[in-house]
Amino acid sequence: MIVYLHSEFRAVALRDGRETKERISRAALTLFVQKGFAETSIRDITSAVGITEGALYRHFPGKDQLAWDLFSTNYISFATELTRVRIGKSGFSEQVAAMVEAFCRLFDQDPELFSYLLLVQHNESGKLPDTIKTPVDAVRDCVIDGMENGDIPKADPEVLTASLLGVVLQVATARIYGRIEKGLSEMKDDLTAICLRVAQA
Repeated sequence: MIVYLHSEFRAVALRDGRETKERISRAALTLFVQKGFAETSIRDITSAVGITEGALYRHFPGKDQLAWDLFSTNYISFATELTRVRIGKSGFSEQVAAMVEAFCRLFDQDPELFSYLLLVQHNESGKLPDTIKTPVDAVRDCVIDGMENGDIPKADPEVLTASLLGVVLQVATARIYGRIEKGLSEMKDDLTAICLRVAQA
């Protein structure tokens, strides 16, 4: 019975630890987007969460590691989802439609997270090992497969990948800044159609 209680208390402690880490991550994410990374202090984050600085350091060695964890974990997860939704889809058009739908859905679920990823990707993405798949890699793979299968004309895959990403990312950026009121999921069919026209150009 003592072992059982010990295990139960340990499970609660582990759960509470995960919850605290998640609260730290969310507070930091919000502050990084609202104030900027450089302008956000550890004290800002701990005040937002309602914990001591020592409690934060039990989960993260510092602000840089916290920012990196936020970026790398979510950026890689995004790439994994874009790759996953292609599975079982027949041809370039269906795969692009699935990837655009996934992007729009994930953006609408957490615009703040996407704001952060867009904000820091230029500085942080270069730190990822070459073996790690990124969202850019996921789109490039789709483009290359489409060319090899004859679904779209041969072109520079890097240029086409950048062009397709630009279609969706520029709309997402406009949504973040309030220039577009619709959710991205409401525009997924239009965005897919534009991407397909770009690929066929």
